[in-house]
Amino acid sequence: MAQDHAEGNESQSDERQPSFEEALQDLERIVRRLESGELGLEESLAEYEKGVRLIRICHRLLADAEQRIQIVTGSDANGQPVLQSYREEDASLEEKRESRSKRRDAQAWTDSRNHEEPGPV
Repeated sequence: MAQDHAEGNESQSDERQPSFEEALQDLERIVRRLESGELGLEESLAEYEKGVRLIRICHRLLADAEQRIQIVTGSDANGQPVLQSYREEDASLEEKRESRSKRRDAQAWTDSRNHEEPGPV
């Protein structure tokens, strides 16, 4: 019995990790099945447990994506953007305000460039 349990854990760890989109789609399917009322108690519990695992996967994938987000903090001597990883909890209020200001300025500049009349060709 213990060996069966250990083998079950090995097969779970060998399985491919679903993408965020796949996990979300599976969660939606599980919710529909649970809401349908057509499942028995044991099957409902099994689906619920799968859903909890998928929620944990989604949460971890979102946390990983959040850590990968980078903000432009300026430009170097060659005009290349200087990037910094963005973690909201690590930023001071002043840094958050400055970051929002830079994003607004960049968006305003982009918007103004998109609305310029094209020059002679």
